[in-house]
Amino acid sequence: MIRRKFNFNVFALFFLLSASLIFFAACGSTSTITPPETSDTPVIDGSLSDWDTGETLIMPEEGINYYARYDEQNLYLFIEITSPFRDRTIRQSGLIVYLSDNEEERNKTGVGYPSGSFNLLRENPAVFNDFLTESDWFSKPANLDMLENLEEQIFDRILIVERPDGRNPEYAFVDQTRIEVDGMQIAADNRSRYISLELKIPRNGDSIYGFNGNDVWLGLAVETPSFRINTDSDYSPTMDRQRGIYGNQRQRQPRRQDISRSLGEFEKWVRLDLR
Repeated sequence: MIRRKFNFNVFALFFLLSASLIFFAACGSTSTITPPETSDTPVIDGSLSDWDTGETLIMPEEGINYYARYDEQNLYLFIEITSPFRDRTIRQSGLIVYLSDNEEERNKTGVGYPSGSFNLLRENPAVFNDFLTESDWFSKPANLDMLENLEEQIFDRILIVERPDGRNPEYAFVDQTRIEVDGMQIAADNRSRYISLELKIPRNGDSIYGFNGNDVWLGLAVETPSFRINTDSDYSPTMDRQRGIYGNQRQRQPRRQDISRSLGEFEKWVRLDLR
């Protein structure tokens, strides 16, 4: 895997520039799409070689193309990343796929792959808390080295996101064999310029998603961590300052929503008709 060095100055510039971009979740009613039925069984390897891209493309988006098809036993999905911004955000925060035949509980269970270097920090609660709260966290070389090392592990395990109460997410990491036991398959191509992801999900209710209906809610999301930067903390060497008539003044800290958008947070839902 090509090593991608983290650089704080580049990150800071990227943060400021990308904050001007708008990556909102779709508003209004969710569209219904009928993907094509297939008689071929694709090899799940993270490659589009077995896909008729013209027929199976269900959602062309800026930076991501979504493909889907199905047969009597399985639903097949392919997510193709087409921009460096989306590739970077997915390597950091992971790509979560939600599937459910219950609209009210459609985000109850999600599978994240790659898991994302930010999410891997969750395995060390103390480090993760510092990551969420310290305004100068990204200025420390040791932290950047840690993120670089974690990025090499984002394809090693799968992130499971559960919302037992329908709201608050809980996170766990599992080996790929855990989801393959029930017939689900997932594969990624991480050798190309950008990531691509391919999934096979049984329609009989046996998968981790548990859906078995013909009306399926499909959600795709990049969910960034819930930063809680301490705006009342003392000056930090990395804080932006401006000199005014009253001396050094601290710049307004970015809001959580601004941070999330700049890091590529998004959520896209579509209803699949598998009749």
